[in-house]
Amino acid sequence: MPGRIVVREGELLPDALRRFRRVVHRSTRRQWSKTRPGHYMKPSELARNKRALSRRNAWLAAHGYDGYNTVYLTMQHLMAREPPFKRGRRKKPHAG
Repeated sequence: MPGRIVVREGELLPDALRRFRRVVHRSTRRQWSKTRPGHYMKPSELARNKRALSRRNAWLAAHGYDGYNTVYLTMQHLMAREPPFKRGRRKKPHAG
């Protein structure tokens, strides 16, 4: 069992259960999360992307494009080497 608590004197059972759930959650949660599993990004790359995103959001907000766009990616796209929305020239698929 990932966590253990002792019910304190005068403590109600729902409060003890809440404390237990918190202990279990803290012991089993992911310590970090990656935006693209299976792909490493250098800290400078992360910072550059973050700055670009904030500039893009500021421009969109200034021009009346307030709102959220949700993009759903398949597991194949999440695990791909190339970013899903990479700009620039695309390589032709290998015929061989």
